[in-house]
Amino acid sequence: MLVSFKWTQAGRRGSRISKQAPVARKLLAGLTLTAASAVRLATDPTAHAASFDEPADAGGTTSVLLHDPLDREPAVVALNPAPTVADGLPADEASPADSDTAPHAADDSSDCPGCPDGSSIFSTSCTAAVDGAEACGCPACSGDGSDAGLVGTLGDWCHARCSGPLADCDPPGLFQRLAAHHKQSGACWTGRADALLLWRNAPPSQALITDNVAGITALDANDVNSVPAAGPRFSLFRTDACGNAWEVTYLRAFNFRGQRTLPATLQGYDIAPPGIFGDQETQLDGASINLGSGIQSFELNRYHKVCHNIRLLGGFRWVEWRESATLTTNLPTGDTDIYQSNIYNSLYGGQIGFDANVLTTKWLRVESVMKGGAYGNNVAANSLLVKPNAGIDQPFGLSQSPASCAFVGELGFTGVIPITCCLDLRFGYFGMWLQGLAQPTRQFLTQDLVSVPPTGTLDTKGGTVVQGVSLGLEGRW
Repeated sequence: MLVSFKWTQAGRRGSRISKQAPVARKLLAGLTLTAASAVRLATDPTAHAASFDEPADAGGTTSVLLHDPLDREPAVVALNPAPTVADGLPADEASPADSDTAPHAADDSSDCPGCPDGSSIFSTSCTAAVDGAEACGCPACSGDGSDAGLVGTLGDWCHARCSGPLADCDPPGLFQRLAAHHKQSGACWTGRADALLLWRNAPPSQALITDNVAGITALDANDVNSVPAAGPRFSLFRTDACGNAWEVTYLRAFNFRGQRTLPATLQGYDIAPPGIFGDQETQLDGASINLGSGIQSFELNRYHKVCHNIRLLGGFRWVEWRESATLTTNLPTGDTDIYQSNIYNSLYGGQIGFDANVLTTKWLRVESVMKGGAYGNNVAANSLLVKPNAGIDQPFGLSQSPASCAFVGELGFTGVIPITCCLDLRFGYFGMWLQGLAQPTRQFLTQDLVSVPPTGTLDTKGGTVVQGVSLGLEGRW
């Protein structure tokens, strides 16, 4: 509890005792100090009574009995005065000198906590200012070392927190540092997400079933056309201030499905010579084939700008082409023979090419890309022959790495319509040509699953074209 007594201006004008009778004035001040000490002792048992000849009390006031009688105004008697603006604190943290109802700890910032017991953290015995303390809202002094107490500790702590070794004790996070580096470098990140709708061409021509009456081919592998397959394509570019860039792209499109069934004809079909998996079954009632395939690709490229509208590119690419074929034949006995081949082509290699800005208008931009490369093809093949009437159920596996040198080329044209300054709508054409593949219908002629043990080799002379349309968005930041 803080109690203080002040002489008012009116009191000075109304009474001449302060100038005419110094002894009386000192006596009255002594009574005032005695009353204040009594009140403090009554409310705070830990407080001590101030003596008249004490050089400085806890509040930093001098003894009233030693007050110079020529002073214009007597000193204010205050116990533990609260800090004011004059003490070097911000105005919004200062409190009136004659009240301790709002100690500093009540509204102190998190960087500068108050005393552990909740009392005032300031001591008027401090004299040395601490640089940076005011910026924290902390006491502006650190004491003389002997009686600075908690105030000196807080002052030194605030100085270290604001300008010392602890100034970076809360460093920015990883994403903040990356964002600052990105902003400083002047680079641009571009993200693309496209939906692909693709078609694949039919397998290379290969006679599978013949009409034994007309003597012509009734079923050819090239007759099996697939329905389109959909898939995503994701790309991320980082372009520097010079126009050079890095690119990462992934795409996939699975479930190309094709099916062809011959009309049922009693003993009207034969397996085309030289046979399938070494089997030459004749007088079949019917046949059908199912074809499935899929593609996925990952690439990492580096772009180098050579002129305003053209950039050269070079990088690494991985392409996987999966394809499976299942041929079933119907026998007059009611049995069904199964000829199945599953192929996995994994292509790894480098590619080169370029991209170009073909056309630019206010509302449309046309881009193109062309790239290709040589690849090593790692092939794995799994085949199966099932002939219930002959008691044959023969699987066969074969793999080779590398099995061949393959080629993959890509061509694309894309129209870009700006939506906002950082978002574009993209639509265009996408095409890929793959050559040097192992395809299942070509393995029908190179493997013998009738003999025991089965034998065979891989045919890697196949190829396919995958093409279609793309639709997506591009964002930049």
